[in-house]
Amino acid sequence: MTFRKYDEAFILDALRKLKENNGNAYATSKELGIHYNTLAKWEKKHSEENLEKVYNDKKRRVLKSTEELVDYDVAVLSETIKAKNLAVKRAIELIPKEEDLNKISNILKTLHLIQSGEDIDKPQNNITFYQKIEQQLISMQNGKPKGKL
Repeated sequence: MTFRKYDEAFILDALRKLKENNGNAYATSKELGIHYNTLAKWEKKHSEENLEKVYNDKKRRVLKSTEELVDYDVAVLSETIKAKNLAVKRAIELIPKEEDLNKISNILKTLHLIQSGEDIDKPQNNITFYQKIEQQLISMQNGKPKGKL
């Protein structure tokens, strides 16, 4: 018994013809002059390879998306920390210079807001929050309070 070796082009052509024959492996194998089981093996092998390829492509896309989300979250968190540190620094600079107890009380309330005002689920909102506090502290430093803390 001799085994024939088929090149990849022939195999892919056979699978295309199988598809054209609506999956009728018996008719396709007769048309090509190959054994029915040979065509069935090729079909199984190529469908498994295709599934593996599709799975790996999806896996790569998910990993890339996850990396992009992590990079974004790290960037937002970094900006939030910078804004918070700047607001705290500004508040701490004001305390020794201030003689008015009401203003010192407002500065301490602001520091409390800075420490307790974080919304972990929405760090991008924290940046705006800390920037508003910093603006409030700047206006306090200039002696022009802007609204209530």
